[in-house]
Amino acid sequence: MTKPTAMKNLTVYEIDTLSEIYNLTDGHAFRPWSPAEETIIEGAANLFRQYNRQMQAQIEREYVRDFLTLGKQTIEMEEIGYLMCFTASMAFEIIANYLRMNELSLCLIEPCFDNLADIYKRHDLQMDPFEDAYLDAPVDQFTDYLQGISADVICLVTPNNPTGTVLSEANTRALVQFCKDHNKLLILDNCFRGYMPRDTVFDQYQIVLDAGIDCMMIEDTGKTWPTVEVKAPFFSITKARGLFDSIYDIYTDFLLHISPFGIKLVHEFIKLSMEDEMAYIHDLTRTNRNALYKNLEGTFLTPVEKDFASMVWLRIENGMSGFEVKEMLDEAGIFVLPGDYFYWSDKSLGRNYIRVALSRDPDLFSIAATQIGKVCRQVERMPVLFGG
Repeated sequence: MTKPTAMKNLTVYEIDTLSEIYNLTDGHAFRPWSPAEETIIEGAANLFRQYNRQMQAQIEREYVRDFLTLGKQTIEMEEIGYLMCFTASMAFEIIANYLRMNELSLCLIEPCFDNLADIYKRHDLQMDPFEDAYLDAPVDQFTDYLQGISADVICLVTPNNPTGTVLSEANTRALVQFCKDHNKLLILDNCFRGYMPRDTVFDQYQIVLDAGIDCMMIEDTGKTWPTVEVKAPFFSITKARGLFDSIYDIYTDFLLHISPFGIKLVHEFIKLSMEDEMAYIHDLTRTNRNALYKNLEGTFLTPVEKDFASMVWLRIENGMSGFEVKEMLDEAGIFVLPGDYFYWSDKSLGRNYIRVALSRDPDLFSIAATQIGKVCRQVERMPVLFGG
């Protein structure tokens, strides 16, 4: 079993556990391919031969259209620019450069995955937290909360990682209106939209376009489709007021283009999901969530997340810290993330949480879930240490 090094950030711990069988740390999609997905992989060599950068513009345009169609979003090539990138984190690095160069302050969702906050911190941005619980609060409470935001930019993750909380449609409209009234830039990270129940997905893009605000939206694939880190993320930037041109100037310092083969491969996975309306992906996540919930019944780990996301956010009810629970699970060969690093303004707020990733082989996950329940029950039989 790998002995993880001291944690500097969550990604370091994820890297240290890459070789582990029961690695439930990262939110990337590592699961078996379906028979239809196997067929895509078997044909990958043909994609490599058929597509090259002379077709780049067409490849990107067709891909973005299908990706956003699957996500039930408006496609408007004239009013929104779409920039492909290697990772969603690269998109945020480009955005952070723009915010620093324009001396803009930021209100950032909390909790969130720590690399997002770290990217912004590295650019010395003034930052205030935006409380996750308000994303789906009643619209009057949400609107009242917005009045306390003085930052120039609001950056939210919806569905949020790690809680799965979604910025509701009513609150999206209220937020967009607030940004319009107060001339604020809006950034929406939509990387986990694919896991939302289909009947709850709404058109964020049209809401933004109708208001005419400055907005950037980040879209990703690695969290949803098992393409062994071959990704085709992109970010969407409104054009009306010159924002796209400013971002594009920075973007071209980072890359020329991403692999046309990579885009076409991911595109094939997306077309497959269009055929079944994401059913295969949702069913697998549901199966693993149910297995974990069943094994946690009556233990000190309580789910406090939305029950559709590709991770489970667990509150620790017996006074142990997330790091202590993580270390006990490490010893059992099960690897999860502690909650403290998700709280970038005050790590103590996440002390009593852990996160478990679900996008894994159901057979292996069932074994891991059973082991997590077993460890919890062993802990509960230790009254001297834990007050039972």
